[in-house]
Amino acid sequence: MIVRSKKTSCYGCKYNKEGYCYWFQPHSKIIPREVINKGCKFRVAIYDEINTTEIVGYIVDKFKGELM
Repeated sequence: MIVRSKKTSCYGCKYNKEGYCYWFQPHSKIIPREVINKGCKFRVAIYDEINTTEIVGYIVDKFKGELM
């Protein structure tokens, strides 16, 4: 069963490292509190989808989860 991420916050982005966004190379910027839960247009998911069991798929769907 393929499960897709339901959210697009900065927590599941490959550019987020300890609260800093590394999309802005060579200088990183601190991610503002109002953006970190919403994400931005530059987000690249660490895991966009996974192949897993039905129970994990049900839990992700039920709680509108984000794959990290």
